[in-house]
Amino acid sequence: SSRINNATGSLKFKTATKYEFYNSDGTENLAIFTPNDSCELYFDNVKKFETTSGGVLATGNIETSEHISLTGDSKKLKFGAGEDLQIYHDGSNSFINNTTGEIRTNDTWRWDDSAKATFGYSNDLQLFHDGSHSWVKDTGAGNLYITGSAVYIMNAAGDEYMGAFTQDAAASLHYNGVNKFETYAGGCQMGGDLSFADN
Repeated sequence: SSRINNATGSLKFKTATKYEFYNSDGTENLAIFTPNDSCELYFDNVKKFETTSGGVLATGNIETSEHISLTGDSKKLKFGAGEDLQIYHDGSNSFINNTTGEIRTNDTWRWDDSAKATFGYSNDLQLFHDGSHSWVKDTGAGNLYITGSAVYIMNAAGDEYMGAFTQDAAASLHYNGVNKFETYAGGCQMGGDLSFADN
């Protein structure tokens, strides 16, 4: 083995051009350092990491055993050739901005009790569970519309109808899974007794 030992002070290397490190027979790059330019690191003669005027550029996967921290507000993680997906915190709120296509997930998104999924600039539509009940709240301007060619309201198990509403056809109300009131082209019909409270 060959060694360079320095026991006192600094060990300095100077060059006017560049430093190039190769394997033993000079056929593969290990590292290249160029003054006023890039520093390059290689793996098996393939460049994997280099410094640039804007920061650093890595080729391949980056693995870490600790956190990745972006210091300073509004510093963004950017994804895609056109930086189409950006994730950042502006000091007050956190943002996921997507400018091309859709944001998709192949797994469950979980909200803890009373944590709300809100929609609209003024949080006009809110979906949440408060620990005891589930809520769909329309708190802003305008109406709440539920659309569909067939809309069903089911019990918790999903095996009994409570209400059924079919486009260009009947709307029906159920009791214990049994149809008790239904509209049809000529009017409406009931199954069972019709009772009126006093007065």
